[in-house]
Amino acid sequence: MKRIFTISLALFLAVSLCFAGGKKKEKIVKEYLPYTYEAASAGADAGNCLIAVKSISKDPKVSYDDTKRHAVHAVLFKTVEGENGATSVSPVCPNPDMEWINIDFFKDFFEDDGEYLKYVTIVSKGVEVQQVKNNEFDICMTLSVDREGLAKAIKEAQLKEEYVAPAPEEVELDKKAAKQAKKDAKKAAKEEENRIVIRGTQGSGPQPPQGSGSQPPQPPVAQ
Repeated sequence: MKRIFTISLALFLAVSLCFAGGKKKEKIVKEYLPYTYEAASAGADAGNCLIAVKSISKDPKVSYDDTKRHAVHAVLFKTVEGENGATSVSPVCPNPDMEWINIDFFKDFFEDDGEYLKYVTIVSKGVEVQQVKNNEFDICMTLSVDREGLAKAIKEAQLKEEYVAPAPEEVELDKKAAKQAKKDAKKAAKEEENRIVIRGTQGSGPQPPQGSGSQPPQPPVAQ
C-alpha cells in the first residue's frame, strides 16, 4: 500500500511540474509572440518559401513586425502544410522543444529589430482583416521567408537540440561542492572576526595622556 502511495505521489508531482513548466513556457513566448497565429505554405522557390500567415487578435491593427515574427516562427518550429497544392515546408529545427531549450537565444532573436527581420519580407500588396467574432479579428498576409538562410544561421549558432539532464552523480557532486563552499565561507568569516578581535585587544592598553608625547615631565614653575 505504501509503495502504491509513493508511486502515485511521484506521478502527481511530475504532472504538476509539467503543467507549471508549460505555463512558464507560454508566458515567456508571449513576450515576443503576443498573438496566436496560423500558417500555410503558398509555395517555395530557391531556398525561400511563401508563408500565408493569419494572426488572430482582439486588435485589428497587428503590427507588420508581429506578422513577420509569426512567419519566421512557423518556418523554424512547425510543419507548414501547403494550401492549393503548394508544397509543405518542414521545420528548420528538428525538435520543437529547441525553442525552450535555447530560450535565451530566441528571446534575443525575436526582439524588436532582432535578427529574424533579416530572413522575412512581405510580398502581399496589402493586409486582409476579417472580423470573425465581436472581439476577434484575423489579420492575413503573405510573406517570403529565407528558409535556407535561417537553417544556416541556426546551424552556426550551434544550439542544443535536446535537453540533457545531469547524471545523478553530477547532481550529488554539485550538492557536495555547494555544502563545502558554505562551510568554507563560514570558516573564513569566523577567522576574519577573530582577527578583528585580536587587533582590537592589542590596541586597548592604557594610553598616554593627551598631548604628553615623549617629553619628560617639566618642573613646577617657581612662585
